[in-house]
Amino acid sequence: MDGPPGGEAGPSGFRNLEPTTREQRMAARDKDALEKTRLQARRRGPLKPPENEVGNPVVPPRNAPAYCDEFDRFNRDVAGEAHQRKQIKLQRNEEVYTAKRTAHLSRERGVWAADQALQQREADRYDSARAGGTGALRNRGGQSYDIITLDPLAGGRGQALAAKESAQYDKRQERAAVLYSRAHSVTHNIITGEPIRLPVPVKQQPQ
Repeated sequence: MDGPPGGEAGPSGFRNLEPTTREQRMAARDKDALEKTRLQARRRGPLKPPENEVGNPVVPPRNAPAYCDEFDRFNRDVAGEAHQRKQIKLQRNEEVYTAKRTAHLSRERGVWAADQALQQREADRYDSARAGGTGALRNRGGQSYDIITLDPLAGGRGQALAAKESAQYDKRQERAAVLYSRAHSVTHNIITGEPIRLPVPVKQQPQ
């Protein structure tokens, strides 16, 4: 067939192609042959990777600290993983319980310390009231003596009451001696003849 080679259009405007055999057409459909033909037809040579290629953005490079081998990424000890998770949970719970026990112990110690301080303050207040004699002023009556023991109280009114009672006691003793002497006309016992001892007034000792 006459015409320009390569399938270029002739003067008539039509492209004239050389006929191809079936083997050539089947070979043109082969992927490997087609790829090799395209690589050979390239003018710039085979494609080279660029210098700034980062590779897979998900997988870090081998020299990076975050790199992990595929074999080490997956732990195949399922029972060990379950046991480790259980131990971690138990340890976390134990830490929580320890913190709660420490908080409760601190609170209880604070409560006990506050109670002891309150009891000590009450005891000190009672001791000072007893020492100063002002602890029972509200319950003390208007008498100058103790209504239970009948003893004169300390103070001016108590001393005056004690002196008054002592004078009355001395008077009673003197009156008893006078009445006894008047009731007995003789100085001896008329039956036994023993001398009669007249009662002698004894002054009451001040307390």
